[in-house]
Amino acid sequence: MRRPRHAPRSCVASSDERGNDRGLTTAADKLRGAGTPPLQADAAELAARVALRRGDSARALQEATRAEALRRDTIDYRGLARVLAVQGEAAMQGGDRKSAADLFWRAGRSAAAQGDTKIARQWLRQAANLAPDQPVGKAAKDLLAKLDRGE
Repeated sequence: MRRPRHAPRSCVASSDERGNDRGLTTAADKLRGAGTPPLQADAAELAARVALRRGDSARALQEATRAEALRRDTIDYRGLARVLAVQGEAAMQGGDRKSAADLFWRAGRSAAAQGDTKIARQWLRQAANLAPDQPVGKAAKDLLAKLDRGE
C-alpha cells in the first residue's frame, strides 16, 4: 500500500531543528483535518512540535500522545520512536525528568531496533543523563554500550 504524498519527514525535522516555526506551522496547518490515520499522525506530531517550540508542554504532550496511538495503530515504528522522543521533550519541558527519561529510553530502544543507531544513541544518552541513578538510566547506558560494541 502506498503512503499518500506529503511533506517529507526530513523536511519537517530539519525545519524543527533550524527553529523554523513558520515552516512547522505551515505544514501543521496543511495537514489539519487529514482523513487518513498516517496523515492524522503526522498532523498530531507537527502540532506537538509547534507546541513545544511555543513552550506549551501540556499541549505538546497531548498532541504527541495522540500521534503515538496513531503511529502504533498504523504500525509506523520509526514514526513511533520519533514521537516518543517528542513526548520526552514535552515531559522534560514540563519538569518531569523521570517520565522524560522513560520516554527517551523507549524512543532510543525503538530506534535501535529499527537500525537507526545514530538517533538511538542520542535519545539513549538523554535518558541516561536524565536518570543516571535510576533503572531506566542504567538500562539506557547498557543499550548504549551494546550499540558501541556493534551488538
